[in-house]
Amino acid sequence: MHLTGAALRAEAAHEPDPVPTTARKDTQIIAIYGKGGIGKSFTLANLSYMMAQQGKKVLLIGCDPKSDTTSLLFGGRACPTIIETSTKKKLAGEAVAIGDVCFKRDGVYAMELGGPEVGRGCGGRGIIHGFELLEKLGFHEWGFDYVLLDFLGDVVCGGFGLPIARDMCQKVIVVGSNDLQSLYVANNVCSAVEYFRKLGGNVGVGGLVINKDDGTGEAQAFAESVGIPVLASIPADEDIRRKSANYEIIGKPDGRWGPLFADLARNVGEAAPHQPRPLSQDGLLGLFASETVGRDVVLEPATFEDMCGTSPIVKPSLEVVYDTV
Repeated sequence: MHLTGAALRAEAAHEPDPVPTTARKDTQIIAIYGKGGIGKSFTLANLSYMMAQQGKKVLLIGCDPKSDTTSLLFGGRACPTIIETSTKKKLAGEAVAIGDVCFKRDGVYAMELGGPEVGRGCGGRGIIHGFELLEKLGFHEWGFDYVLLDFLGDVVCGGFGLPIARDMCQKVIVVGSNDLQSLYVANNVCSAVEYFRKLGGNVGVGGLVINKDDGTGEAQAFAESVGIPVLASIPADEDIRRKSANYEIIGKPDGRWGPLFADLARNVGEAAPHQPRPLSQDGLLGLFASETVGRDVVLEPATFEDMCGTSPIVKPSLEVVYDTV
């Protein structure tokens, strides 16, 4: 069929369909953030396992360059990362298949995005590259009830902020404890959510998981202050610490900690995406006793004598000053 110039221009004016960045609409995509070492991987491994035992189809994706999200799930074994596998396959002239990067245990499907070696690239860029590969493998067509993304919370820029910035997930879960540094990270994540919501984003914070809870109450007070619910409090218990160190799953329905993770699974699934009210630095410090965080310390300005060890020499100015008429 012959098209006129006007018809061609009208056809060219239509924007192409955007590349999908979310899975099917009936899939809940949840990004979990927290300070490094706070227990995200421990929480996610047991949460995903419990969800699978409850009959849900779950995909766990590690988005931390350390690539240790799935270690507990697989008894300490490291699975090949998407970035590493992609590089090897490309050098061999082969395509990456799902079976090369996705593995399963007792109903949980899991994979690691991976990251560059130290000093050889940007971890955030590696995350973006990893999701580009997932798109090629059909990520937006996969049929899961839940996709859980484990993100490093210390950094919420670039690829690490991808789920929030691009509305890739419906909600964010933060993992913290009763210590200032983990709540500082949780507060930063809330700030990122607030910032992108002002730009038109739709991601909200589903709630806070308190890990290694010693009962001092700072994390609970933080959740109340920013306006998000506590989804679970995992106690600082020696049995949990020992089993986690031995790569044992404790989120089993018939185990001692089964009811705790059953409640967490239900709460995570039902949590609404809240719009948080992040705290100022002083507000965050106010959750802790002054002797714990040094809140009573006064900032004393430094002087030239402090910096140079000598008094400044006053020199005449070379500035030319003109008399005004």
